[in-house]
Order: sequence, then structure tokens, then C-alpha cells
Amino acid sequence: MGTDLEVLRPRGRGRPTLYNAAYCDRVLELAAEGCCKAEIAAALHVSVKTLTAWTKAHEEFRDAMTRAKELEYAWWLAAGRKGQFMRTWNASGWALQMRNRFRKRFRDKLPPLREENPEDSVNAEQLRDEMERKLSRIADAGAEGGIPLATDARGAEKSAV
Repeated sequence: MGTDLEVLRPRGRGRPTLYNAAYCDRVLELAAEGCCKAEIAAALHVSVKTLTAWTKAHEEFRDAMTRAKELEYAWWLAAGRKGQFMRTWNASGWALQMRNRFRKRFRDKLPPLREENPEDSVNAEQLRDEMERKLSRIADAGAEGGIPLATDARGAEKSAV
């Protein structure tokens, strides 16, 4: 056996990256037209997963993607501002796009839940007690014959039995 073993350098795993620093400018151009992340990925012929990997691996691409989200938001805001004066503008469609694309910034804000004051519950108890007293007086008056218990279709009194 010989000692003529060749030392091989380690190979990288997987396919080489398709990343190109020029993609940063293209990302900004597409975002300025209102394109979302999926549309940008399609234009660059890569997957959204690849864009995410590039964002993690390359600082300049991460900055471009952050700026792209701002440009996309600005484009959609301008579209809504300009579109509202057009006769064929679909406000509900625009609002749906805004809610879905920009969930954190553009959502229906619900009013804060009103906490019940202890005074409100006391007031409700007083009202309930007062109603029960009135209903019992009406029932007592009906039993004594002061108030007719029921009437038929002609308005004649009927007995409660």
C-alpha cells in the first residue's frame, strides 16, 4: 500500500446560490410598483423561501427587502388615494388588499372592551328588584279581579282557569 493518498478539499453542500447583489436594485424597482414578496420572487425566478434565505445571509439584501416593504406600502396607499376619485374604483377590494398585505398597519381596530363598573351591576340589581315588585303587584291585582287576566278575540274577558 502506498502513501500517495490525495487530500480532497471539502465540497459545499447543495446547489450554489443564485444570489447576485444586483438583485437588490431589482427588488426595489418591483416593490415601487406595488409587488409583494411572492411577486418579487417570481420576477427573480426563485422561491419565496430562497428570498428569505438571501435576506438572512446577505445584509444588503435584507436592507433592500426592508425598504421594499415600505415602497410596496407607499404604492398601495397612493393607489387608494388616487383611486377614490375614480368612478370604477373598488374601495372594498382595495381595503381587503391592504388588510391582507399589511396586517400590522392596516386592520380594523376594535374599540377597547368596556369594563363593567360595580355601580352598573348595583343599578341592574335595583332595576331587577323594582321590576319584580311591579310584576307581583300586577299579578296580585289580576287575582283580585281588578285587572282582567285575559281577553278573547272579541275583547271579552275570559277566566284564568
